Amino acid sequence: MTPRVSALVYRRRRLAVAVAALVLLAVSIFGLVATFGGSAHANGNTSGQVATPHVVIAQPGDTLWAIARRLVPVGNITGLVDQLVAMNGDEIVAGQEVRLP
Repeated sequence: MTPRVSALVYRRRRLAVAVAALVLLAVSIFGLVATFGGSAHANGNTSGQVATPHVVIAQPGDTLWAIARRLVPVGNITGLVDQLVAMNGDEIVAGQEVRLP
């Protein structure tokens, strides 16, 4: 004669299987996120933000002040110009890639 399993033991087994399944699911999700990255956006921007280029090509007559003013249309641009000078030197020529901060 086979011993009968009580309802309490049956519930404990179901709970143990459910916990094991949840742990396996969590580990799988963590592995996928670690493998493919956690960002849903390819360029890392959040919705509503516009990506700014990291370089611009200097046009004839461009100055670092003019480029800074295009980047920041209103307000003080002195600090930005200082950064542009530090990254690109004092002078730029037409066709040069100007690195942006």
